[in-house]
Amino acid sequence: MIDIAKFKPKTVYVTYIAATPERVWEALTSSEFTKKYFWDLSIELDPKLGGAFALRMPDGTAAGPATAMLRPEAIAIIDSECADLCGTVETVSFIGDRQRLTITGAADRPIVVEAPNSLAVEAGQRVGLGIEPRTVRLLPEDRR
Repeated sequence: MIDIAKFKPKTVYVTYIAATPERVWEALTSSEFTKKYFWDLSIELDPKLGGAFALRMPDGTAAGPATAMLRPEAIAIIDSECADLCGTVETVSFIGDRQRLTITGAADRPIVVEAPNSLAVEAGQRVGLGIEPRTVRLLPEDRR
């Protein structure tokens, strides 16, 4: 996998897309879009935690392991006693009417969650994470 902190691209391209973030997100994770714009590659996924994923080449062969991708606002903080996925609040940062929480111990890397300020949480608190399956997007991992 590429160490993003050390990655220094030779050329940087910026693309402006006249669409809502939700529409862009949906397009980048839909098979119709990927076939049209990514060399006829097709995404197949079961949008749930641990769900199946395949990035199919035009000949039908599948490519490698995947990384689950979620938008921070798509993760809900729930009672840890009721959750399949739990972690510990590492940091809490307030951003306008929202707060950004960093949750550790629920995955192999920290999970960032955006929640309303009305949610009372503090660093060190054990929390459950609720994830709506349709919001999960899986991306192939770099196998270099």
